[in-house]
Amino acid sequence: MQPRFRQRNEDSDVESSVASDEDLDRYEDDFVLEDGTLGAPSSLPDMPFEFTRHAYKQLKDYFQDAVEWMVFNQLNPAFERSSPVYQVAFSKLEDEVKGRTGSQLISSVWNANFRNALMARPHMEVTGYPTLENHPCDACNRSGHPASSDMKLHGKAYSLETFEPLSDEASDAEEDGQERDRNGHVLPDENTRFLLGRRLDSASSKSP
Repeated sequence: MQPRFRQRNEDSDVESSVASDEDLDRYEDDFVLEDGTLGAPSSLPDMPFEFTRHAYKQLKDYFQDAVEWMVFNQLNPAFERSSPVYQVAFSKLEDEVKGRTGSQLISSVWNANFRNALMARPHMEVTGYPTLENHPCDACNRSGHPASSDMKLHGKAYSLETFEPLSDEASDAEEDGQERDRNGHVLPDENTRFLLGRRLDSASSKSP
């Protein structure tokens, strides 16, 4: 036990508990704590995704996430492709595309064969004149809409999750060899050419 003494000066009469001969420098080593891991401890449970900023981003930010997924898919296929960040981004973009195609790009008068092929096939080829004389539009079947161009929709139907061609099992292909889209609809043959009227040719070229 160190003896207590009184320290006096002109302005203070405070009693000190530090011995006059104590080495204060020895406390410096204990003053700075050892460096620890920055950020939240990894042992804590992850915050629910719906409470993070990623659940409330603008559409352009979701588009950037989708592009990032596509880049990683080509350069680093082992990346965390099922991350909620990417899943939500594609879900938001798909909702936006469906809303626009349903109201602006896809017509209710188009027949099922043309509409299903347009939504399922990844590639299209459009050829202008000449076409069969007085041939009606193959999409709407209206005689008052003479065909002015023909369109070929080709390529394997693909998955919206991976953008890879559907396997026979995933597309529910039947024994007769008919190809189906991701929703199970039978698709016209890839070599089918649709003769389209002017307005439908313009609209379908903008569809996804």
